[in-house]
Amino acid sequence: MNLECLLEGLSCECLKGQLNVEINGIQTDSRSIGPGNLFIAMEGITTDGHRFLSQAASQGAIAALVEKSKEALNLDLESSGFHCVVRVESLSRNLALLGSRFYENPSEAMTVIGITGTNGKTSVAQMLADALESLGKRVGVFGTIGNRIGDQTFETQNTTPEPVALQRLFRNAVNAGASHLIMEVSSHGLELGRVDHTHFKCAVFTNLTEDHLDFHGDMESYFQAKLRLFEMNQGIAVVNWEDAYGKRLVERLRASGKQVVTYGLSRVCDFRADEIAWTPLGTEFILNMPEDESKVCVPGLGRIQVFNALAVFATLSVLGFQTDAVIRSSGSLKAVPGRMERIDGIWPFDVFVDFAHTPDALRNVLEIAREMTKGKLRVLFGCGGDRDRIKRPVMGQLAATLADEVFLTSDNPRTESAESILAEVLAGIPETVMGKVLVEVDRHLAIQTAVRRLEEGDVLILAGKGHEPYQIIGTTKHHFDDREEALEALKAVMASKVI
Repeated sequence: MNLECLLEGLSCECLKGQLNVEINGIQTDSRSIGPGNLFIAMEGITTDGHRFLSQAASQGAIAALVEKSKEALNLDLESSGFHCVVRVESLSRNLALLGSRFYENPSEAMTVIGITGTNGKTSVAQMLADALESLGKRVGVFGTIGNRIGDQTFETQNTTPEPVALQRLFRNAVNAGASHLIMEVSSHGLELGRVDHTHFKCAVFTNLTEDHLDFHGDMESYFQAKLRLFEMNQGIAVVNWEDAYGKRLVERLRASGKQVVTYGLSRVCDFRADEIAWTPLGTEFILNMPEDESKVCVPGLGRIQVFNALAVFATLSVLGFQTDAVIRSSGSLKAVPGRMERIDGIWPFDVFVDFAHTPDALRNVLEIAREMTKGKLRVLFGCGGDRDRIKRPVMGQLAATLADEVFLTSDNPRTESAESILAEVLAGIPETVMGKVLVEVDRHLAIQTAVRRLEEGDVLILAGKGHEPYQIIGTTKHHFDDREEALEALKAVMASKVI
């Protein structure tokens, strides 16, 4: 592609060479640069891309886009090896535009469904993909547990990839024949413009509860960030009516003339669940739709799973599938890894792994678990470092109130002290229930201890990490999987303990 065409309409200053240069790739990471590529250098939160201009040039980059002036670059442009260097105004906010142009607006060639909300995004995205594939569609899924196009998977660093990478993934999906693309859309991704110039044909809102306030500042700003998806959406919105922010969203969208389909438990909802029951196969309920009703059974347990399934069925209807196809798709839904995932085996107690890492998610999981607990309900969790500190004491108070025994341990402490994180969690626990709390910073030892204390009929929830196969200590990822740790501990207990 010609660089001049790529930059058309943007405010630019050519610092070296001419814009009439052909580029064959576009990268924001100097480590991925190849001959003939365009390197985009920007100041980031943790590093400055301008520091890697020389590296990009040495790897064959033919041109570079920068934010800094020629004097501030600290680089001899004439001998740098670049054919062209251009300073672009508001470069970071135009990344999505550049990516979309270079990859020829790939999202327009698919039906793109964006799913946003504090909790439930991953479950809805994965189950919607199951349903669409069962109905004969080739599907791409981008989100928390990775990016998948058909059977091919890609590791992800963020729920919503940075703009150029996202547009590249869209192009890969189109080239692989995907007809539908489902993506989890984070509030960070919306606020930072990562999904700008993405053509959404449907947008889904699951719920909004306290999270990411270290980034957004307050709940209203968090809500406003989520609104961006629905302002971008070109089709019908699917919204959880039972959520207070969902009601606000419905009112706002309808006032602006946009179409909305609601789901929930109230009779006013377009898609409603009645007669909910837990079974050995999952959760069973009567699915009420505008034109029909049917008994369905979906994997997983609890009210939250009912809401996730309702979001899926409502979205299928919005996408044009007939009622019989929507009902038929319910049999294709699979359990989502790390979401109330039981550790398989014949045990006299149950151990579940769940990704719950917000107050609302932890409350939901413990309330679900309480209903199936014949003995004691035990929970093990921690809180992530370098993240929203406000929720730590809240989660401590919730766990100590709803569970019979609480094991506090490290999550992903990152660059914070695990001990200081746990001190903030402990600060929320009333002195009257402190006796039910055990603290073990080492998550491996904490899981072993929690499993050893299990008795017949007990339920143990390992919360916070879910599907994650790692633990981040400092800036390093170490292999650590709650499911592997729990299974190892369970086998050891069963080999040595008579129940």
